Amino acid sequence: MYVNQGFGTNTAGLAAPSRYGVAPAAFLLAALAISADRLLAAPRRWGRLAVAIAVMAAMVVVPLASFRLVTQRSSGPAWGPGVAAAALACQAQGSGTAKVPIAPPGWVAPLPCGSV
Repeated sequence: MYVNQGFGTNTAGLAAPSRYGVAPAAFLLAALAISADRLLAAPRRWGRLAVAIAVMAAMVVVPLASFRLVTQRSSGPAWGPGVAAAALACQAQGSGTAKVPIAPPGWVAPLPCGSV
């Protein structure tokens, strides 16, 4: 029951990251770890050791570099004041549904006045 005005984007204008990318990313990291383990188990050669170290370094650096605390909802309206405004609107109209603004901009959460 949410009203969507379009897809969310991040600050770079690209599509926001999806929670559906977590499992494939975990499988990719596991594959890299297994590959590095197999390279280290092979007879010691400097080339293989260098590749294994590079893979392990990438496994540490890439997740740390892509970790963001800001999402498309970070700059959105706060829930508490929106619910308070909805309660006032419900008192004014008596019954029905109040709309609470949520992030991303243009989206609302309709709440029955009996629940506010």
